[in-house]
Amino acid sequence: MRLKDRELSLEATMDIVKKGIFGTLAISEIEGYAYSVPLNYVVIDDVLYFHCAKQGKKLGGILEHPNVSFSVVTLSNVKESDFTTEYESAILFGKAYRVEKHSEIMAALKALIAKYSPNYIGEGDVYIEKFIQATAVVGIKIDALTGKSND
Repeated sequence: MRLKDRELSLEATMDIVKKGIFGTLAISEIEGYAYSVPLNYVVIDDVLYFHCAKQGKKLGGILEHPNVSFSVVTLSNVKESDFTTEYESAILFGKAYRVEKHSEIMAALKALIAKYSPNYIGEGDVYIEKFIQATAVVGIKIDALTGKSND
């Protein structure tokens, strides 16, 4: 990292990833282009999880090119008069995989419900059961993590 004074510790970087509301998944070479897509996610231990359709560009790209990156920004405040921006951001790198184990799928989906709909856990369980046959879960085993802050 060029500006070492803005580099965050691994713990502070993981805190950014965990508190983020959405992140952007970057996959290489889908139809000749880099592909990035914003999505909701959750982190359990050292794996980032998200759900998607069982077929499509995102899952197909991951299966073809599993080395991915994922970025999260939790603070962005332009300071016009200082010609700068306050920010907190993290980028993680890892190998993505389609989750096959039912217990891991359920843990990820329940964690997503707990993160995004904490007041609707019971309803979330019903929702999961209703749509689980049409849902794929992807995990990204985190291999490396970097974070920056200018606050």
